[in-house]
Amino acid sequence: MLQAFREFAEEHHLIPNKGRVILAVSGGADSVVMAHLFHQANIPCIIAHCNFQLRGSESDKDENFVKELGTHYGMEVLVKRFDTAAEVEERKESVQMVARDLRFQWFDELLKNDAFSVVAAGHHQDDQVETFFINLLRGSGISGLRSILPRQNDVIHPLLFASRKQIEDYARLNHLPFRHDRSNDTLKYQRNKVRHELQPVLERLAPGYREVLGKTFRHLRDAEKVLNSCVDSRMSQVIQPDKHAQRIEKQSLLKMKHPGEVMRLWLQRYGFHEATTSKIMESLKGPSGKQFFSSSHRLTADREHLILEPVSAGDTEQEVLIEENTCQLNAPVILRFLKQPISPGFVMKQGSDTATVDLEMLQFPLRLRRWRRGDAFVPLGMTGSKKLSDYFTDLKMPVPDKERVWLLTSGDDIVWVVGHRIDHRYRVTEKTRQVLQIELFEK
Repeated sequence: MLQAFREFAEEHHLIPNKGRVILAVSGGADSVVMAHLFHQANIPCIIAHCNFQLRGSESDKDENFVKELGTHYGMEVLVKRFDTAAEVEERKESVQMVARDLRFQWFDELLKNDAFSVVAAGHHQDDQVETFFINLLRGSGISGLRSILPRQNDVIHPLLFASRKQIEDYARLNHLPFRHDRSNDTLKYQRNKVRHELQPVLERLAPGYREVLGKTFRHLRDAEKVLNSCVDSRMSQVIQPDKHAQRIEKQSLLKMKHPGEVMRLWLQRYGFHEATTSKIMESLKGPSGKQFFSSSHRLTADREHLILEPVSAGDTEQEVLIEENTCQLNAPVILRFLKQPISPGFVMKQGSDTATVDLEMLQFPLRLRRWRRGDAFVPLGMTGSKKLSDYFTDLKMPVPDKERVWLLTSGDDIVWVVGHRIDHRYRVTEKTRQVLQIELFEK
């Protein structure tokens, strides 16, 4: 099996040249054999174990077993404990779905460390078959039917060349102890029903079904590549990319052949489900402002565009203090500050990316923050206060652009709607003796 493991990993370019591999080890036969093969192949790696605390002392025994396994192989072991039951109660989702999300959220955190390259999971041929039938019964498209890939982003599956029986036989032949999760025996979960009820029937009807389905998965993967290429070609004609988002022209999209199907295939890459895509297409002829969310992205139906952008958690609460002696701010935007006396020949810089204000009017420290509902200022050239929401509406500013606006404030006043307009009360007048010039270099 070691030779087959090496050949499969090389064929699919699974092992990176630098950085250790994170082995997701539960203690079951597949992950134990995976750890053994990585050790035998002298591939730099560590072990990561999730304790979901769902099976009482059994979960703790799994954790201890994995720690001992790491000691035996001389591998570092990282353990993360989750209060999975509480998460299930809060989210109102299935245990399997919540556990999967918790596991991969932790793996994503680990991969931010440059010392690690990819996460290796112990899925095998039987897992591929089970996933295929589960997705088939859910009405999945081609990306679901091609089942588990050898590599999906930063997750590799180096055991897809072997069946569950081959893995368990290898473990016994090499005297590799492993843990047995009794939840895999119950018919409570659909995956277990496919495993214990459907697969034995397939084994009787077509003993070589795994190899046949493996060939089908390869055909489906090839077909998916061709389909994705066609979708990319179509979408490139209607997308207007900018720094923060992808803007899809509504009218151009509607003129495309089969726009709903193209959008469904394109948006599923960003985590949008078919039902949500249908609502998005319905919104094209409705009022603007509707928003649709996946786990990672937001799509806003604006007047002329659909605007797709990543969801940035916590950004709206960010606030930065700016002291009087600050010359430059490098994050979250680049701002440069220059004090200048009013003298003969003084020329005030113009443009939306520059604010020149009366220095003596300012109360330090200034604050840079996102705008909030209810914020108001006196736009330059006006005498009355105006709500920022109305100001943005006058500019016909899309919702995502509004949410990226920063405010520079002094005390309770807005001094500058950054990149747009200063407050009239802070303008330079004949009484001004010294100004603060602020330049925006990056939004």
